[in-house]
Amino acid sequence: MRRSSACVLASIIALALGHSPGVRAAGPAVFTGPVDETSSFEACDFPVENHTTGAIRIHDFFDEQGNLVREIANYNLKITYTNSLTGESVTSRSAGPDILQVNPDNSANLLSIGLLARIVVPGQGLLAVQTGTLALFFTDPSDEEPDVLFEAGPHDDDTAVNAAICQAIG
Repeated sequence: MRRSSACVLASIIALALGHSPGVRAAGPAVFTGPVDETSSFEACDFPVENHTTGAIRIHDFFDEQGNLVREIANYNLKITYTNSLTGESVTSRSAGPDILQVNPDNSANLLSIGLLARIVVPGQGLLAVQTGTLALFFTDPSDEEPDVLFEAGPHDDDTAVNAAICQAIG
């Protein structure tokens, strides 16, 4: 989990690498819409529901043959983690652009800029944060463990972010 909205990121990459509208001579294809996804968060010793809401705007750029070559996704998301046993919850924001460059060999580079995760609890303060710039390299569309090429800004590791979420709602 490099961002609290990992499922949204995976959806963006899958959409980008699986979308081929044919030859496009005009500007980018633009998709705008709401995000409202619920899933389970499996890092705690108790059941947690992860509810992501917000908006996303995607610009897809194609070459002369209709192949996706670049995608810019601007998003503003609110992620709420709720302990299914107690009802306790904590909220994080994720906002910024993701810029995906698809290479001729079907590998891809992803640049995430902005706020990825921020776990704050009243009375306790900031427990974990991932913000700044993150550059990832995916070997192919099925790569679930991309290489981290560059990281700038405060970035607690994924284990720390997960532990902060569990602590906040445990």
